[in-house]
Order: sequence, then C-alpha cells, then structure tokens
Amino acid sequence: MGEPGRESLTLAERAAVAQVHPILVAVDGAAVVTAGLLLWFGAPAVALLAWLIPTGAVWGALIARADLVGLAETRAGRYARRWMTGAVLALRHLGTAIVLVGAWFHHGVTVGAGLLVVIATWLSGLAGDE
Repeated sequence: MGEPGRESLTLAERAAVAQVHPILVAVDGAAVVTAGLLLWFGAPAVALLAWLIPTGAVWGALIARADLVGLAETRAGRYARRWMTGAVLALRHLGTAIVLVGAWFHHGVTVGAGLLVVIATWLSGLAGDE
C-alpha cells in the first residue's frame, strides 16, 4: 500500500503541516535572509534562485517523502492543519516578497513591514484558537 504515515493525511494537510517542520522553517528562514542580502547587494537572479530552490526542494521532499503524522499530532501541527490555509500561506508569501522588495530598494521600513505581514500570518490563528 502507501508509505507509513502518509495514508492518514490529505495532500492539503501534508502541505500545511510541512510548514511547521523544523527543517523547512530553518531552510526557509536562511533562504530569505540570503536572498535579501543578495538583493541588497545587487544580485537579483542569484537571489531568486537562493530563495526558491532550497525552500521548494525541502518543501517538496517533505510533502512527498516525510512521515508527517507525528508532527501533525503536535500542537504546532494541529495549529498548522487548522489555520495555515491556502489564503494564509499566500499572505505569508506576499509578506516575504515585500521583505525582498524592500531589500532590493534598500528600504528598511519596507523590509520591516514585510516581516510584520509574515509574523501576522503565522499568528493569525491565535485569535480564534481554543
């Protein structure tokens, strides 16, 4: 049949739970910082690759291969399954894009605004969480 731990989560749930996997959080954070620095110093093509390739590769591998059931049963996993909807993920990515645009234009306020959007999307479910 399927791989262990894959049968009990839908693809949408796997995508949401992968967002709180420690490896993805670390790689995504490092990729955004790296891309921001590369943009700040004028290397937009390399910055785009540095942002998208590592995060995309890890996210894809987690969804395709990782046993996410254990993570889904943690507090963070339950939060992600309930609150990390497609709309929330889109807003989080928009916040990241705002950070990177701010880096390209050397505009710290824009970088800060983008960070606030990212933080707000991560915390958006707390208002309705039991």
